Amino acid sequence: MSSSMGRILLTGGAGFIGSHLAEALLRRKTTLAIIDDLNQFYSPERKRSNLEEIRRVGEFEFFQADIRQFAALHSIFSLPTSFQPVLQSCWKGFFGLDLSRQLS
Repeated sequence: MSSSMGRILLTGGAGFIGSHLAEALLRRKTTLAIIDDLNQFYSPERKRSNLEEIRRVGEFEFFQADIRQFAALHSIFSLPTSFQPVLQSCWKGFFGLDLSRQLS
């Protein structure tokens, strides 16, 4: 991927996989925007630390938002600069959740 692709939007960029992907993209000189809701799946402090590590590699724009919320996405996609492509690395984990209620 090169900067000629345009501005890339990475969802879940503060997480483990997303933060490593973000660093790789910045090393390739891409223009990057990250969206993450910094949820409680694991420590939001750890996610903020991941964002600091990414910032050491390069500059990016950050949006704290939940991609399941239309209004938040609408405001991001209404910005004058478009995103191409959009990469999804976010995942709502199921470890430790009681799925018996959802499955019954």
